[in-house]
Amino acid sequence: MNLDPIQWQEPPSTPCQSCTLQLWHIPLLDAEHSTPQDIHLAFPWLSADECQRSLRYLKPIDGARFALARASLRYILSKTLQYPPQDLHFTYSEHGKPSLTHHPELVFNLSHSHNHALLALKTTHKNQELKQQTLLGADTERQDQNRDLLSMSKRVFSTTEQHDTQHTEDLEERITRFYTIWTQKEAYIKALGLGMNLPLQQFQVSSDFEHPALINAWHEHAQPPHTWHMLSGTLAQNYPFAVCINQPVSAVECYKLTM
Repeated sequence: MNLDPIQWQEPPSTPCQSCTLQLWHIPLLDAEHSTPQDIHLAFPWLSADECQRSLRYLKPIDGARFALARASLRYILSKTLQYPPQDLHFTYSEHGKPSLTHHPELVFNLSHSHNHALLALKTTHKNQELKQQTLLGADTERQDQNRDLLSMSKRVFSTTEQHDTQHTEDLEERITRFYTIWTQKEAYIKALGLGMNLPLQQFQVSSDFEHPALINAWHEHAQPPHTWHMLSGTLAQNYPFAVCINQPVSAVECYKLTM
């Protein structure tokens, strides 16, 4: 499902848990001239672990962006749960995918790239035993014309995906196709919670850029193609995104965070 053009709405005054898939656009421009320590002071609800992680980045601006993205994540989750942001506790999977320790019904995934972040958020039925766990992944990337996309596609794309990326003479179209496929693949492995432990060549996403969907996978964690639903769109100019979920999506709420 291609969501463009997206009208990012102001968040509701009293956010509530909803079974509707929510997408949150989180601008990170405030990190442009900040250090991680600046963000720590501005948002004291960050945990000691999050503060330490932000200081490990080689460039202070990248650490500030990470800290601001995590502060925003806590803010949105706290508003949704009506719970103090500093009291939220995260559990991390074997490969580092976070979840809320005391609120497993709230499924989310965060992605950030340079000056923008995307949060995908969905509430499952807390008191209802589901047939399958909700798997949700999100990815956004800043398009970079200076990267060697041909070389990258040969390393991480299937033969069909490589063909779909390069089968046009228009440079801008090739760049768009590359990042459309790239974000879909990243969203899928983030939904599975496997990170880069799943080689990107072991599955293939759709070449139909208007109706993206996973169409083939041949790794040990593979599920039938119809299991997955892929959404794509534009977070901001030159920032495509993809969201992958293992449940049908009938509606999407799109918000832009202001704090």
